[in-house]
Amino acid sequence: MRAFPKTEEGLRKLADKLGVTHDSATTSVGEDRSIMQARILAILSERRNSSLWIIALLSAIASVLSALAAWYAIAKLSPLP
Repeated sequence: MRAFPKTEEGLRKLADKLGVTHDSATTSVGEDRSIMQARILAILSERRNSSLWIIALLSAIASVLSALAAWYAIAKLSPLP
């Protein structure tokens, strides 16, 4: 990830790009900025976490295939009586 924007304009552009709402309902500029940063960080975290299930699924499939290959190799090596 690139560096977090340091300016208010950069923060608003990133919020617009991510689809994060940014309203001016808060009283101070610093508070508004911190709320927007929290929203941006939350959406970035959600996007990162939403793709991790694919990795978990691929890992589970690889484990099953490995177990099947091991079972087949053992069954092939040891003849049944």
